[in-house]
Amino acid sequence: MILATRSSTLIVMKVVGVALLTGLLSVSNLVGQESLRIQPTAEGFVISFPTAGLAKIAGSLDGNYVALAKNFWSPQAHANQTELTYFDLKAGKILWTTTYSNPNCCLPPVVQVSHNGRFVLSGGQQVHLFNREGAKLKSFAFQDSKEFALSATLDDDGQTVAAASTQRAYLFRLNSGMVASWPEEWAAVALSGDGQSLLIVTNAAAKLYNAPQATLAEQKPLTYQGTLVQAAISADGKVYVAAGQPKHAEPSLLTDVFMAGSPQKKQLALANVKIPQLAVDRGGRFVTVEGALGDQAALWATGTDFSRTFSTTSEPAHIALTAVGNRVAIAKGPAIELRSLPDDKLLQQMNAASTVQSLFLSENWLMALSNDKSEAMPNRILAWKVQTK
Repeated sequence: MILATRSSTLIVMKVVGVALLTGLLSVSNLVGQESLRIQPTAEGFVISFPTAGLAKIAGSLDGNYVALAKNFWSPQAHANQTELTYFDLKAGKILWTTTYSNPNCCLPPVVQVSHNGRFVLSGGQQVHLFNREGAKLKSFAFQDSKEFALSATLDDDGQTVAAASTQRAYLFRLNSGMVASWPEEWAAVALSGDGQSLLIVTNAAAKLYNAPQATLAEQKPLTYQGTLVQAAISADGKVYVAAGQPKHAEPSLLTDVFMAGSPQKKQLALANVKIPQLAVDRGGRFVTVEGALGDQAALWATGTDFSRTFSTTSEPAHIALTAVGNRVAIAKGPAIELRSLPDDKLLQQMNAASTVQSLFLSENWLMALSNDKSEAMPNRILAWKVQTK
């Protein structure tokens, strides 16, 4: 079956019981980009990029809606830009694609998909909110034109957005624009799914705000240094997590888990993590920590003593958690394992054939950003259908 769209022609095939994309996909409105190649495999599909570059995958809870954000240099614009493509994997089609200015050339792109796939949030020189159909609902501007997004997050309803730039932290609402801003340089933000709690993490503190009133609810001291802090929060705001570089040589990363309203915290130290990436499941049961460039990765239970640390001697380790916290994927070099939680049972083993550079895991799909041996940065996505039995 051939589906004709406004900007592309897709060939849809049935593989392992789902509709998959294959063939040559030409997208006419990409600036400075060529075409994506999407080919079926025995267990899923592969998307190949025309050029390698920093990229990130985000998706809905079930993984049927997936966004791919990829940085590239545009000769026409003489600037770094981000290409954002939104997939409907269940229907087997690309819904839309767009590009926007992004001065942040050297960190992974900022992108989030709401749990139901209805909204896509992305960040560059501004923060952009799209609906599933590709309509831009709002572009939220920063106070200074030199700012760019370091992190951005939205609630489940797509009505509240938080962002951190190089100079400030922000709270926006779809119907009214900017609600509040705080002079927090190189911070990280996380917004609870219910839209009630906003977490702002700096080197000095983890600050939990009541989002509807934009008022500080509690503050926990931190002793980090540097510019690469991370923040994560559960859907109900009851568990929140901060990560950053400690003020001494070893270890290279500290991760602190807090329970809202409690003075207690749990702390995990990792010896070798650069450019930290942090996640917590919606229920706040598990935390994952990794480095954007590999190094070590860790899985940590917030309510028990269960923890696992993954590292390799010569190749990077990466980790991804489902939004509901029932499965985890671990990559060591090209080798990937899918395990169930909390029993840590091995479910699937996959091989990416080359080094995995990041993972995305949902209820239905496991995706790996990878590169072939001729490239240092990712130039393809490998996808496998998750086996549920």
